[in-house]
Amino acid sequence: MRRLALLLLFPVAALAAEPIAVSEMGGDSIALHDDQGTCPKDTKRAVYTVRPPHNQVINGCYVVVDDHVVMGFEDGDRGAVRVDMFKWVRGKKPVTM
Repeated sequence: MRRLALLLLFPVAALAAEPIAVSEMGGDSIALHDDQGTCPKDTKRAVYTVRPPHNQVINGCYVVVDDHVVMGFEDGDRGAVRVDMFKWVRGKKPVTM
């Protein structure tokens, strides 16, 4: 019975990990998630993926301010990208501060 319960939990966890928006630039991508993860209050989780051959995944946080997604990543990189540069999935739209 425990196996069945575990199997039922994995699809839910996979759905929670799906991004709500993605922006691709030159093979790199930024995925925005609707969970807070380890980010400070009032921010959400972002993941920057660097294209091969580097194959890095860098975690970060974001907040939407006016028409920009303002991000900070654990490697110290900071930046802002216009909201319309992201493809918003699952019917999600950005929530601004």
